[in-house]
Amino acid sequence: MTSLTISNSVTTIEFGSFMYCSGLTSVTIPNSVTIIEEDAFGYCSGLTSVTIGDSVEEIGDEVFKNCTGLTSVTIPNSVKIIGERAFKDCTGLTSVTIGNSVRSIENGAFYGCSKLLEVYCYAETMPSAFNNAFDSTPMANATLHVPAASIHVYKANTPWSGFGKIVGLSAGEPEVQKCATPVVTYAEGKLSFSCETEGANYVTKLVAEDAKEYYDAEIELSATYNIEVYATKANFENSDTVNVALVWVENGNVDEETGIISVETAPVLIQGNGGILTVSGVAKDTDVTVYTISGTEVARATAADGTATISTGLQSGTIVVVKFGNKSVKVRI
Repeated sequence: MTSLTISNSVTTIEFGSFMYCSGLTSVTIPNSVTIIEEDAFGYCSGLTSVTIGDSVEEIGDEVFKNCTGLTSVTIPNSVKIIGERAFKDCTGLTSVTIGNSVRSIENGAFYGCSKLLEVYCYAETMPSAFNNAFDSTPMANATLHVPAASIHVYKANTPWSGFGKIVGLSAGEPEVQKCATPVVTYAEGKLSFSCETEGANYVTKLVAEDAKEYYDAEIELSATYNIEVYATKANFENSDTVNVALVWVENGNVDEETGIISVETAPVLIQGNGGILTVSGVAKDTDVTVYTISGTEVARATAADGTATISTGLQSGTIVVVKFGNKSVKVRI
């Protein structure tokens, strides 16, 4: 399992629900969830992007323990408790943003986050924190950002006083910005990524549907690549993850002089973002139809100048089937 959509009716993610799902790369926890229980995502080593909903009040013990692929985390203002070892040994974590309502950071919450250099804590009332909450992190070289009115309190109390640099957040200072969502293009055999956040880097996972072990006498090759990419930058929150399918389709062209039909393959890029699908590279006036996994038609459009943009009205992260010509492709929007 590489991705996960949690519906808006879920209120609790229980003990160990997705523990050891090492292929999981991105998770969005909806606003309906109030509690994430112990080990819910523990040891999800492939997890690179987590969005925590604005209703979560408690992050339980060891919820993201050993999620070594995480580079930044934003804990929303709704959270009051960060449990024991919640982010223990998240060795890729470089930046953490803690919302203004956190009142307790438990035993070893960020223990072993060996690359953690930026912590933003927006709580004017200093949260109580175990002395070992940031043990085995580079605290002496890290910067703690706190409300300017409370900076003297943080400087006088452990473990906060152990940060090498403690600076004040000015009144009205915006919270950590989020990287803009990437745009993916394909040309001349290369995928290219860009976004409006200057200097952003891109983390990409590419999976070829055909790249697996087979036991059949015949293999039908689909020539489809599924791509996940997000933008990241120091002191920025990671962008939303964009899901893209790159598929080659056959185009039959007839030579008018010889009458010979030549079959060429052309790349089609299918990009989903926030319930919007963009299909580029198809022939002009091609009908593009979107279906649910169960086969219900959701929306359709006709490509103009090789591109069709379709608003599906579906929740971000939903898997759909996109059909154009005689080709059907699964993609996450």
